[in-house]
Amino acid sequence: MRAAAARFGPALAVMVALFALSSVPGSNAPSAVPDKLAHLAVYAVLGYAMQRAFHGNARPPRTAIVALAALAAVLYGITDEYHQTFVEGRTASLADLGFDALGAVLGALAYAVRHRRTVKR
Repeated sequence: MRAAAARFGPALAVMVALFALSSVPGSNAPSAVPDKLAHLAVYAVLGYAMQRAFHGNARPPRTAIVALAALAAVLYGITDEYHQTFVEGRTASLADLGFDALGAVLGALAYAVRHRRTVKR
């Protein structure tokens, strides 16, 4: 049980942070980083954390697990976009979801590539 909590903890922390950021009304949302780049970066972190959570062992990650991790992050992105429809000054956006999905895939792949290199050593 502790191992699962340790593996899924980072992914849950990212999801909680995303929910908090999505709850900020549109006029008060930080704008230091261009919006699409922020979506890409944050969902790359989520995709990486999801891949870490689902992988959970020392052998190289299988393609199906990489796809599952990316899909889980994208599904969260869908719920996040829906959540924003209830926040003043925020809207759901297919473009944002597209950048979420791209980031999720890149993050999951980054974990897989990093882990394969570590296992080969």
